[in-house]
Amino acid sequence: MRIVKKLRELEELKDSWLELETNMNNPLIGWDWMSSCARAFCREEELFVLAEEDDGVITAIAPLFIHEENGFRKLEILGTPALGEPGGLLYKDREALQKLLQSLLKQGLPISLRRLPKESEELSLIQQVFHYHSLHSLREGGGCPWIPVDSDWETFEQSLSSRRKSDMRRARRRAEKLGVVAIRIHDVAEKDVEPLLEDVFRVEAANWKGRNGSSLLHRRDLARFYMIYSQKAARKGTLRVGTLTIDNTVIAVLLGLREAQRFWVFKIGYDEEYARCSPGVLLMHGAIEYAFKEKLSSFEFLGWDAKWMHVWTDKVRRYKSPLIYPFSARGLKGFALDSAYYIKNKILAEYGNGN
Repeated sequence: MRIVKKLRELEELKDSWLELETNMNNPLIGWDWMSSCARAFCREEELFVLAEEDDGVITAIAPLFIHEENGFRKLEILGTPALGEPGGLLYKDREALQKLLQSLLKQGLPISLRRLPKESEELSLIQQVFHYHSLHSLREGGGCPWIPVDSDWETFEQSLSSRRKSDMRRARRRAEKLGVVAIRIHDVAEKDVEPLLEDVFRVEAANWKGRNGSSLLHRRDLARFYMIYSQKAARKGTLRVGTLTIDNTVIAVLLGLREAQRFWVFKIGYDEEYARCSPGVLLMHGAIEYAFKEKLSSFEFLGWDAKWMHVWTDKVRRYKSPLIYPFSARGLKGFALDSAYYIKNKILAEYGNGN
């Protein structure tokens, strides 16, 4: 087992990482995603990537970093606190994963593995490996809706409720009254990434996200991540940017990925000046149409489950977030501080801050 703590050393894992990720079919734990997270969110001393080896061959990787929170340091999956997306570990087989988890336990640090798939091998083995050696809990990790692409587009569209189809037609008519409407899913060349992402950032900030400071335009760390990652994805030919325009003015944007025979949606936003014609919904509908007409296997809504996404599907991928405090000085300190912080927040939520 080796631990990579410097960004320049991370590159040494690239070939092994790329080989392992082919078994996972999940770009959110792939080399491009995780190396972009390391560059965008990690200071040099925070990286803590564990690589399990067997006869000199890397068989499993835990893409972690040291995250200081509530007065103590814990190990977390790269990017998950900032991005909120599902996480995971890379491994050749169950035996390699078990050895990786045993090595992780030996570090003695508290561990937070946010949003692992509910039915995953990781969760099953985590509960076995850590059961007698730590205090641990399994918290809800929310869900991500998804659509199986198992019919042609016309059949899928007909399966939507009459009300939803009527709402969609009404929104389209309202948009068309303002000018010529065009929905496009762009296969982005690397040289076009920066100008297209500037459109994404600008439009995404033209609503409540801009006002409360949560948009990519206001979060430099997130903007840096998506710029780095998008350039890598464009180089590989997997980046997709969706736009809805009225008379060539971009009023809704979507940042996504076509990889592993799936369409993945990272971000969507619209200019609220055009809210009456539901541009975000129209653009998402166009992206789903693209996935069906390209005969992909599924359409993946990332981020968190939201009611408006259920216009198209009732299927949701569920996640759990294990929180582990090993029986070590640092592990038990983390448990004490985390518990105190949790109780304090519960009291404040129940009784207010006393002012």
